[in-house]
Amino acid sequence: QLVDTAALSASFLAGCYTMNSCQASMHLSLAHALRAFEPVTTLLLTAAFLPSDTPSARRAACLLPVALGCALSAAGAHGPTARSLGLVTASNLCFSLRGILARRVKARHGTGPVLLF
Repeated sequence: QLVDTAALSASFLAGCYTMNSCQASMHLSLAHALRAFEPVTTLLLTAAFLPSDTPSARRAACLLPVALGCALSAAGAHGPTARSLGLVTASNLCFSLRGILARRVKARHGTGPVLLF
């Protein structure tokens, strides 16, 4: 249980660090707009690591407006640099992975959401 909890904690810590770093390297409103892409990242990681929990294609298609909105918000003169885009992607991956690891801890050790967070 310690290894699973440590992985969950490390994912959360890395997510917070990369989120703060991306907010320091780009305009704050753009950073939060690109962070809104996290549900898409979660869907992709869930399909890779928890195929039994992957939503239907119809439900997944509901995320297309989110992806389009994130892409539109990044366009323009205040667009992200490669570094800041990498940081926000890493942040999204870490926070998405946190949710997947929390489900794994819950399934393996029988803990509920109140005990995890």
